[in-house]
Amino acid sequence: MTIDPALWSRFAIYLDVLPLFGLNAFALYGLTPRDRLAPTGRAVRWWLAALALAGLPLTAWAFLALVAAMAGTSIGMVDRDLIGQIATGTAVGIAFQVRIAALLVCALATLLPARHAGFVVGTLAAGVAVATLAWTGHGTMDDGAAGWVHLAADIAHLLAAGTWAGALLGFLLLVLRSWQSETPRQQAAYALRRFARIGTATVAVLVASGAASGWFLLIRSGSGVLPLDTYRTLLLAKLTAFVAMLLLAALNRFRLTPRLATGAGTQAAIRISLLAETGLAIVILLLVAWLGLISPSR
Repeated sequence: MTIDPALWSRFAIYLDVLPLFGLNAFALYGLTPRDRLAPTGRAVRWWLAALALAGLPLTAWAFLALVAAMAGTSIGMVDRDLIGQIATGTAVGIAFQVRIAALLVCALATLLPARHAGFVVGTLAAGVAVATLAWTGHGTMDDGAAGWVHLAADIAHLLAAGTWAGALLGFLLLVLRSWQSETPRQQAAYALRRFARIGTATVAVLVASGAASGWFLLIRSGSGVLPLDTYRTLLLAKLTAFVAMLLLAALNRFRLTPRLATGAGTQAAIRISLLAETGLAIVILLLVAWLGLISPSR
């Protein structure tokens, strides 16, 4: 299998930065102050530190892959002067620098008091890191006021996706630990209940921002009437996986979560459901990484 650095570096950075934001936020709404200081909270902080630190080389890889693609060469053959010019003289280069700084802040935030401050700082910094991803996609294709609206829609879409991805990671950390003791099961039930309203808002933002981006890419550009091509096939696959995630999320919220706190034999079912939902999320992130490299018009 041929490894496309541009594709796989984008996929890797999505897998890293989006859950970094969402898991920080999850610690604020899904864990009580006491839980943040408990073993569960320590496990969350370990994951946050690992994601933040892993994001540094992944960002460097993604930047070099982007420069190589722009120059039409391999990463090893990229001219150093060109790297410097793009890093300091373009908006996308500045975005990569901002992401590096934000990831460093995220890593340092795990050393702050764990009851509240560390997760607040981490959420804000990770949100900035997520926002920088929009500069490497189609969100910068429009000029003027329309360009800013398109960019804002892409940022909102990424933040909502990160909220969901991080929540899945947080739930898995709790639910998988509930094999060992009663406390993580109660924590998982609490977090799932707390996510109910946040999840509804997250889906609303995903749908609205996705529709806005779709309008810019397919309708406003005049390319929406084109026949099914690679871009539209991938987009259809992404939407299908998203609908499947919604169905699993609805199952969790309305059938499994109410029974989890009572221990009514749902732990195995909710684990399977969350793992399936996470698998779909990973597929969607791969599709998003791929879509960002393809023009929606011919």
